[in-house]
Amino acid sequence: MMKKILSIAMLAIFTSGVSTDVMAAFPVKTVKSQQTGKTVEKIKIEKVNLSTESNEVAVTAAAGGGKSQVAAALLAFFLGELGIHNFYLGNTSKGFMQLGGFLLGLALVIAGAATAVAGSTSVLFWVGLFLIIGISIWAFIDFIRILIGSYPGL
Repeated sequence: MMKKILSIAMLAIFTSGVSTDVMAAFPVKTVKSQQTGKTVEKIKIEKVNLSTESNEVAVTAAAGGGKSQVAAALLAFFLGELGIHNFYLGNTSKGFMQLGGFLLGLALVIAGAATAVAGSTSVLFWVGLFLIIGISIWAFIDFIRILIGSYPGL
């Protein structure tokens, strides 16, 4: 019941500012239909001629992926261990590997530290730390490759 009330409230909030006027980035002509007599909106489609230069620019932007090298470098430097830069650049498999490796290493470090507090020496801490250091080195190499422009997805 509460979920239904929240859904209705969210719908009311989000639709309260919606205008009934239709805005389009292309010409829309309002005409009266001869069959039904109702007002109908028709889209006027115009043929647009693109010059060769604009086609080349569009192809170049599409080939490059349109991703910012500076943004990717900043993400790699500050959040590289989490693989955020890979998600940004479209390399989701690498991103999931870095994120999963870091989270696994963090869990092992926490588990190892908890057993160390209990009084026994744990290998889990060192394995987790080694894993986090390995992921950090991987992220730093990614950062350098992004800076020199040889990273896939740029």
